[in-house]
Amino acid sequence: MKSELLPLLRHHDSDAPFIWRQGQAISRARFLAQARQLAARLPEAGAAINLCEDRYHFLLAFVALALRGQVNLLPPDRAPHTLAMLAEAHPGSYALVDAPLAGMAFVQLTVSPDTLPSISDAPSAPLIPADQTVATVFTSGSTGHSQPNHKSWAELYQGAMLNLAALGLHEADGTLLATVPAQHMYGLELSVLLPLLSGLAVEAGRPFFPADLQHALSILPEPRWLISTPLHLRSCLRAEMVWPPLAGIVSATAPLDPDLATQLEQWFGCPLHEIYGSSETGAIATRRTAEGQAWQLHAGLVLQADGDAAWRVSGGHLAAPVRLNDRLAQTPDGCFRLLGRERDLIKIAGKRASLADLNRQLLAVPGVVDGSFVPPEEAEPSRLQAVVVAPGMTARAVLDALQLRIDAAFLPRPLHLVEKLPRNPTGKLHREVLCGFIASLK
Repeated sequence: MKSELLPLLRHHDSDAPFIWRQGQAISRARFLAQARQLAARLPEAGAAINLCEDRYHFLLAFVALALRGQVNLLPPDRAPHTLAMLAEAHPGSYALVDAPLAGMAFVQLTVSPDTLPSISDAPSAPLIPADQTVATVFTSGSTGHSQPNHKSWAELYQGAMLNLAALGLHEADGTLLATVPAQHMYGLELSVLLPLLSGLAVEAGRPFFPADLQHALSILPEPRWLISTPLHLRSCLRAEMVWPPLAGIVSATAPLDPDLATQLEQWFGCPLHEIYGSSETGAIATRRTAEGQAWQLHAGLVLQADGDAAWRVSGGHLAAPVRLNDRLAQTPDGCFRLLGRERDLIKIAGKRASLADLNRQLLAVPGVVDGSFVPPEEAEPSRLQAVVVAPGMTARAVLDALQLRIDAAFLPRPLHLVEKLPRNPTGKLHREVLCGFIASLK
């Protein structure tokens, strides 16, 4: 039986902007023509590592690989060890890059739109099999070793439809600007799939500093949406800048504190939506955090109890039920609240606390720019430690303020003051990297 065919691009207006790059619009017709030309130049292989950082280049590579029936391998980072292991696990694969990477053992092809001349007529939107695996996304590894998750086009396509509906963007146009990499599941869903499957266009760049982000937003046409993370949004709020009007903000990778969400809505003058999901599931729920902490499941998804305090989600875009790593509590209206990760509970001197809540309390201390408690190796540690970025503060001052917020049993001893935490591009802290960072301080 032949698989159903689904479009790679859905928007009917071929002349509409698809990507904005340095203030210039690239139409859907031009993009598709270039993607087809790139696909014709790709070597025979089963998969390729898509390492393009420019979102224009990434999208060209993503679509070209899908057209050739090859899988986009999307690594959690660009570390040589990670890429070497990925190339070893996929013999014959190659890499698509913005610029050549030194010291890599696989064939590299540079994606350059300048070498892909546009054609005058608008090509028809391509269809590909729904069951075709188009991407392999890897978990961040923040709680262990990174694991692959194979995504069919049907799963990604249907998930994008659910995201558009949940955010009210089904019939919307306008522009997206994302501070997260396209290789991450959140970045893939919001800054790659939404432009492909809606009337939204996306900014090619990924600005980091608040001033660069402000400038990039200011030259994009309205309505504008910002796709970001709690770490980036806190940085923007501290900058106390005047921001161009936004239609909305989307945040993911870690739950936002409700007070911070309220401050962000007031400062930016727009609604802020959070997305809950994982590499395994994709986005499965949203909430308007300033109005409540409960999460609303995407349409068609169902939560099922899976033993003591564990849950599975099924339906919707998921081909099979997926076990969640977080502890949840369902509410009478069918929503749910997050209670923390299964490994998140810490017990010291007979007292229990959530690591996520301890981190929230630490970040709420005035003067603390960034910080994290260090996840202990044992279930019942004798003490905790933390790393904190707090310019102008002493460790004693941070501890004194923190003591007003948490039980004394969980006060970090020692508390390390540092200039910067080793966060990955989505703002997460890999446990092994964090522990290695702590060891280097001693």
